[in-house]
Order: sequence, then C-alpha cells, then structure tokens
Amino acid sequence: MINSNEIIETLVDLQRQTEELKQILKGEIIETAVDLRIKRQTEELKQILKDAERSYESKMKEALHEFKENLTITLESMKAANKTNYENKDKVNTSLNNRVLKEVAHKKISTQSTQHRAFISGKANDGNLDTFSHTAMNAKTSFWEVDLGREFKIKQIEIFVRKDCCGDLIRQLDILVGPSHNKLEKCAFYEGPAQTGFHLVFECPHIISGRYVMIVKGVSTNLALAEVKVMAFEENSYS
Repeated sequence: MINSNEIIETLVDLQRQTEELKQILKGEIIETAVDLRIKRQTEELKQILKDAERSYESKMKEALHEFKENLTITLESMKAANKTNYENKDKVNTSLNNRVLKEVAHKKISTQSTQHRAFISGKANDGNLDTFSHTAMNAKTSFWEVDLGREFKIKQIEIFVRKDCCGDLIRQLDILVGPSHNKLEKCAFYEGPAQTGFHLVFECPHIISGRYVMIVKGVSTNLALAEVKVMAFEENSYS
C-alpha cells in the first residue's frame, strides 16, 4: 500500500523540479534575447560605420578631384607663362642674332705706350697671328690703343695671345671703350694669366658707342699682343 506521505513528497519534488526547469528555460530565453539585441546593435553599428566610410571616401574623392582640377589649372597657367617668357626670349635672341657683327679694327691707326725693338703697335691689328706688338721691357705702365676713325656700336673685343711664348704675361688687363679719351668706360677686365696661343673673347655688358679701344695692363711688365679684334654691329642691323 502506497504511503500518502511519499506521494506528497514526490509531488512536491516534481513541482520543485518543474519550477527549476521553468527557471532554466526562462534564463535561456532571456539570454537568447540579449544575444539577439547585441547582434542587432552590432549590425546597426557596422552599417553606420560603412555609411560613414562611404561618405568619407566620397568626400575625399570630391576633395581630391577638386585639388587635381586646381592643380591642372595652376600648371596650365605656369606653362602659359613660361611659354610667353620663352617666346619673348626667342624674340630678343632672334633680334640679336639678326644683327650682324663685323670686325672694325683691322689696319686702323693704333698706338702703344712704348715700343720694344721693331714690334710696332700695328702688328696687333694687321690680320696676321704670326706677328705681334710689343711694349718696352719693365715699363711702369703699358697700353695699346686703336682709333677706329669714327664711332661704332661695339659689343665684343677679342685678343689673340702670342703663339711662340709668354702667354702668362697677358694678365691684369682693363679693356676700355669710348667715344673719346675722356669718356672711356670699362668693357671688361681680364685677371689672367693667359697661356701661349690663347684666344680671349670679352663681351661688353652692354653695347658701347665708341671710337677708341684701349687695352691697359695694370702691372709693370711689357704688353705683347698678337692680334686685337673689335666686333661691332653693322649700322643697318642695329636699329
């Protein structure tokens, strides 16, 4: 015969287990709901980040595009400006190149400070590189000068150094040009020393109207010149 107390205890135990099961099931449901909410929020956050990234990329692309356009405009402006500068330089160079330089000192009247033996001043502008002018030895001041007969638009002076020796004596030279002796201005200065056989070319800083060209040596030794050429613009090419 079943004891009523045992039945009651069994029912109570079943009831307790049932409540425990309900609590377990209730906890699992709560846990599952939390997981779903977190997952949903995570997905929402990811979407927000994606949208922000797309927006950032879009803005960056727009900014980059605008920068490229501005850079292109700037580069084109610089190219145009450079092209204009080059065209202007080409015009100037073409204008200068169209002017004809000619030698104007050949066999013109020349003088020198002193004379050594038979080496007269005219040997420096006779067109012969094997001859040369020569001032006296150990003179305090030495110079060579040519009178062109009239004024020329002088741009360049050329000096040919002796071919046989003594090139190092060509040094400390002032090259002066002017319309008269009291209006000489410096075309160039040569520190030197040169070497035997040198061909020296001096371009004046600007075109000088001159009749006289003088080469003055600033140290007390002789001055020997194989040839001096004075280059001037043709009158009809200078305008």
